[in-house]
Amino acid sequence: MKLSQRRNRATSAPVFENLQGVWRSQGYGKVLRIESDRYTLFEETAISCRKLYAGSLEELSHYYEDLEVSPGGQAFSAHRVSGVARIGFRRLKALPTSASETLKHDPKDPEYNFEIFWRTFAEQYALFELKGVAWDEVYRTYRPQIHAGSSRETLFATMAAMLRPLKDGHIRLHTPSGHYSAGAHPALYQRLTRELEDARDDRELTSYLGDLKEWLHDVIHEEYLANGVSHGGNRLVEWGRLNEAIGYLNIRAMAGQSGKTGQPAADLNAVDGIMQKVLTDIGELPNLVVDLRGNGGGYDGVALRFAAYLMDRKRLAFTKAARHGNGFTGVNGHLF
Repeated sequence: MKLSQRRNRATSAPVFENLQGVWRSQGYGKVLRIESDRYTLFEETAISCRKLYAGSLEELSHYYEDLEVSPGGQAFSAHRVSGVARIGFRRLKALPTSASETLKHDPKDPEYNFEIFWRTFAEQYALFELKGVAWDEVYRTYRPQIHAGSSRETLFATMAAMLRPLKDGHIRLHTPSGHYSAGAHPALYQRLTRELEDARDDRELTSYLGDLKEWLHDVIHEEYLANGVSHGGNRLVEWGRLNEAIGYLNIRAMAGQSGKTGQPAADLNAVDGIMQKVLTDIGELPNLVVDLRGNGGGYDGVALRFAAYLMDRKRLAFTKAARHGNGFTGVNGHLF
């Protein structure tokens, strides 16, 4: 496979300062208020409108790019840097009345928090049918367990129990009372845990897997690449030659290449610099092994940026639509 040199993308200059007002997203349950020098992002359900984040307009431009504004100025869309979605927004006259109503509730009210939690999934999660979960039935089962005197620990345990049947590794619950991941552990993990116990190995599974990854890392360096390895992207990317016809590229994560936590735009810029070096070093080889073993994930946008450098032309990767009311938003196609 011949790696193609990829031209730098030209991005449009942010114009958030020209979009002052209140905007509601099409799908995703967000309300965005833009003022002269700052923004506030709210998360909305049918019964709530809670503040999520706030910051400067410059910070906002780090998360959304490529603004497109309608001729009448009543709508705009922007590409989310951290992902692959282009999100549309429509202008509102003011914040929803639910924003002021939300402020009247005690933020620690267990019943109100339960209702917001359940409605957030009811209105935004798209995979209940695929997962075989009747969310209305989940409400009827667990709602009676929460009352005005319920503790934070009880509310957390109840929410975790509601999420468990979804077996979705992209769902995580973070609260002051604990953290929970709804992903199902692969059967292999269960087997490895038993084997560690049988071998009287007192390492935790996560520690064992970490040791295994480092061992594999050393084997690749010493036996396959003969220590002729180049590094980049905060040492999360490395490359070399397996032989005179096969290159090797190891991508250990889809975030963090810039060395800056939570800054996807900086990671994208770092990927551009890394891949230019990769192409210079091994781009003429006809074959390439891309090693993603041990890759812990990260930003969709970073993954697509890496993949784009390995394409000889634009190709449709996938399409995406978001929940919106009783239907879905328009389908977005995503190209490598």
